[in-house]
Amino acid sequence: QFAPQPVLPGTRELRRVVEAMNRMAVRLKQQFDQQAAMIGDLQARAHRDLVTGLSNPEHFDACLNSFVGDEEGGREGVLMLFAIAGFARINDLVGREAGNSILATVGDKLRAGVAGHDQALVARRQGPEFAVFVPDVPGDEAERLALALLGQLDKVSWRQGASEHLTITLGFTHSANIVSASDLLRAADLALRQVDTASGRRWCRFADLDGLAVPPVAARSTATWRSFVDQVLATASVSLQYQKIVAVTTRKLL
Repeated sequence: QFAPQPVLPGTRELRRVVEAMNRMAVRLKQQFDQQAAMIGDLQARAHRDLVTGLSNPEHFDACLNSFVGDEEGGREGVLMLFAIAGFARINDLVGREAGNSILATVGDKLRAGVAGHDQALVARRQGPEFAVFVPDVPGDEAERLALALLGQLDKVSWRQGASEHLTITLGFTHSANIVSASDLLRAADLALRQVDTASGRRWCRFADLDGLAVPPVAARSTATWRSFVDQVLATASVSLQYQKIVAVTTRKLL
């Protein structure tokens, strides 16, 4: 603490000493305040997206991993990925500043849409893509929440004073027992990549993808291969296929 002494001694020599200490305390307080402000700004820049004020990918992933690891038996939740279709073209038409304003508006809509969920995480992932994670949401409410947020984003116009609304795509997944943040992200990302705006459908739920009960093998990271193979072997959930090899000319079995 750097608190100047308000009461000065009557003795001239002591008064000068106290006055000098007061000046030093004021200077030190200013310097420490400046350093604290700089540290706070750097921390904000490290955790926040400067355009939208939302969490950046690193902060979002850290919080999601922390949530997954905070209990021995995982909790349930829904992870949604939203993307603005054709944003590069919009950015070219309206300019970078207006494009950033659009991103900020989308971020505000998402943040307001999950305001009733205290532990919800909202982040700008990359470019025109946003991530929203809401824990403790049962499966029957996950789709309603995701589509409600999509409906709010449908009202955002990309041109001021005109009713030219954004085209938003959505991929989401729900898990009743989250054990891996990376698997959850991969599942939502896969669902988002399956959306085809040309067909008129702008959202996809991971559970709706044919034959995929878990994130596909091709999407698995190297670090998860061992546990994946161990699980397959332990549950004998593998079937072997074989094909005969024959010579092209004689058709003789090789």
